[in-house]
Amino acid sequence: MAVVGAGIVEFLRELMRVLVERVMLVTCNIVLNIDNLTMRNGGQITSSSLQGGPLTGNAGTITLQGSNGPGTAAPSFTLDNSTISATSVTSNGGTIHIDANKVGLTDSQLNTSVTGGPQSVGGTITVDANKATFNNSQVLSTATEGHGGTIGITTHKLNSINSVIDATSQTGTDGTVTIQHP
Repeated sequence: MAVVGAGIVEFLRELMRVLVERVMLVTCNIVLNIDNLTMRNGGQITSSSLQGGPLTGNAGTITLQGSNGPGTAAPSFTLDNSTISATSVTSNGGTIHIDANKVGLTDSQLNTSVTGGPQSVGGTITVDANKATFNNSQVLSTATEGHGGTIGITTHKLNSINSVIDATSQTGTDGTVTIQHP
């Protein structure tokens, strides 16, 4: 199924509503093979694990990549006042992977946090881009009691204005942030 332009947000909202209704305890993986994606005005892509019974799993994986699938970069990915999150209450935070030539975040958030106990892990965020710009935004892979997550940013050029990149834990072991310039 191909979803183009502004219809992607509506498509994802409906998809997530159906998934939440029918598969409450199953880990959800979301893969978007895109050319260009712009999310604005409160747009959200979310994979979360809610507090629940013994089958509650990790938050899941959100992957945004080029239209030719794994190993290909999308030309551009832009968030403006929007959020991508893979969070968990009792298990581990999820994974967010973005592979695009240009990544731009303005007043936006990438989040793989967890609020679970001391054995939980904040999750993983990876951004692979030729150019990444973060303006008044947050890239968070944090934990309340458990271990902070892992953030890896690989880019030729990183511009960050008034933004936070954080992989810490409030009471557990802090995670890691790695920024590489190939």
